[in-house]
Amino acid sequence: MGKSYKRSSFLVNPNLLWVVLIYLILVTAVYYYALSDDLETLLALDDVRLIVESENFGVIAVMAAIYIINLLIIYWCSEQYFGLLSIKTDCIILHRPLKFSKRIRFDEIQSIGVDIGTTGAFWIYISSRNIPFKYHNKINRLTPKRGDIVFAYSDRAYDSLCAYLPKDLRKKLAASRSIFRLYE
Repeated sequence: MGKSYKRSSFLVNPNLLWVVLIYLILVTAVYYYALSDDLETLLALDDVRLIVESENFGVIAVMAAIYIINLLIIYWCSEQYFGLLSIKTDCIILHRPLKFSKRIRFDEIQSIGVDIGTTGAFWIYISSRNIPFKYHNKINRLTPKRGDIVFAYSDRAYDSLCAYLPKDLRKKLAASRSIFRLYE
């Protein structure tokens, strides 16, 4: 099998990535500032029973639970918002944070296009299977399988795909862009 050279690489949604990183830094700093005295008090206690019974433990436990839920939500959404999409000479690869990369060869692509989600935002989808009809006009409800790449639409992503995809896939992608006229 020949070597696959990189043609183009870009973050799927760089603006949202920066917003989330700033959010995490601010939340961590606020939590540290607000809870540092409580944490020091708890860490000074030797017995686990005393730690659990202390008045500071409940506050720290609730704040930690909220922080962990935030991290889990960000991790769950990471594929569609924080991935690095690489277009090679023979395939498309979505590098996902803390997950395995997804690779779809051009000759495996069955479905490609732009669609609208249930929130009114546009999405680009690339799949090695035919997307079921029930996901048309609600593509963000599709749970991406191994052969599915779904991410938020951006002009840069669309232009890069049009520039580097084979001609037949480029035509399919361009034809699906007519959805913008329906929602103008």
